[in-house]
Amino acid sequence: MRECHGCWLQSLKQAVRARTHAEEIGRALTRLGQIFRLLSDDAARNGSQVVILLIPTKTQVEPADERGAVDRAARLLKLTDQDLAYDQQVYGQIAELARKSGAVVIDPLAELRDASQPGRLYYRRDWHLNPAGNRALAAMLDRAIEAYGISTTVLATEPHGTSP
Repeated sequence: MRECHGCWLQSLKQAVRARTHAEEIGRALTRLGQIFRLLSDDAARNGSQVVILLIPTKTQVEPADERGAVDRAARLLKLTDQDLAYDQQVYGQIAELARKSGAVVIDPLAELRDASQPGRLYYRRDWHLNPAGNRALAAMLDRAIEAYGISTTVLATEPHGTSP
């Protein structure tokens, strides 16, 4: 896979939907905040903590890459500058909802931007990370796990109905 035009369309359509259906999007974000709180409360009752890894889009990490194609799509779809900034706006809203819930939020945006300087981390016209992008995200996640002191121990349990 080298390109996913569905990603472009989906991202750009989400921005238009946010503008034209602001109340619906607001309700969805409120529900997301409630879900984050429920997860965090449940995890806390069980002695755990929710960790949320934000994954930025290509335009957030590589804003200059494929700028001409993004600008052409914006003209064809009659997008505003605010529409084109929607990914960053919703990214910030989700990060804030996660933080307010008590979850640990891992935000790789700055590190991925730095890592993208020698070459692409996303496919050319795609919002999916390429192999280099996945390696960069995994390395950043490893550093964050260590920095936050997050335990990655998973307790193995036997399936119901089996005996030792």
